Amino acid sequence: MITNSAIRSSSPIARLATEVDYMAAGGRIERDLFTEDSTETWIDPEIAQRIAGEKLQAFATEVAVSSGYAWVRPVLETRVPYSASEELHQVHLEPEPLTDDEQDEADKLLEAISALEAEGEELDYEDEVAAADFQKRWDAATGTYDALTDKPRQIPDEIRPNLGCFVVIAPDGTPVVDGGLYSDKPMQRRKAAAQPEGAGGAGETAQDNTPKPLSQKLVEELAVQRRDILAINLASNPAIALDFMIFAIADGGRGYGSQTHGTTIRAPSASNDFGS
Repeated sequence: MITNSAIRSSSPIARLATEVDYMAAGGRIERDLFTEDSTETWIDPEIAQRIAGEKLQAFATEVAVSSGYAWVRPVLETRVPYSASEELHQVHLEPEPLTDDEQDEADKLLEAISALEAEGEELDYEDEVAAADFQKRWDAATGTYDALTDKPRQIPDEIRPNLGCFVVIAPDGTPVVDGGLYSDKPMQRRKAAAQPEGAGGAGETAQDNTPKPLSQKLVEELAVQRRDILAINLASNPAIALDFMIFAIADGGRGYGSQTHGTTIRAPSASNDFGS
């Protein structure tokens, strides 16, 4: 559970339970003249947990019906704890592939997004009209790309009877489906059935199920985006940047070249000569 003692009214459990339902069930709130709504103390956490649990269970039932999963388990947490999934086997499924036309459109959208990124570097954000127009075009391009590439995951029929998921509480108190899928039985790698020679008939060729490779331009665009995302995170979080730098320096003597570690950060070995 998120808490076993008095809880704040701003906690995910309290937000899911709601003050109205909590008070109606006999829950008590500790407050004074100087207490803000977000810092009120709910001193009957078991009531809030029971109400939140019932709401989360109802949401899990709805998800089970709509998704067709074999099981959907509610967890009164903001994320799935290890104790809830340690006996399960996480399943990684590939999304449905893009068609040739969709892939061509995705490539064009990436080109448009790259052009917008370059435009954004030169944009005067103090010009509110220009900034608003740029944001509108950026949202349209990225939204279209996300909608195009956000394909549903393909679930093989043989694992569907054992496949399930968890529902958790978002920080704002909203019940949500956790992104992971799990199986209660070990997964076995599927083997493609051998195609008998001539099975397709004279003049017919066997269907090629090999995934279409990404274009070189798309690969380069994705590499640039990954680099930019890493740079932004390192620049905005000094603690992560420091940890990464220390690790890179400490591990620098174990290989040759920057490709080994993915960074060009280097430092000379520490000296043991401190003088006499």
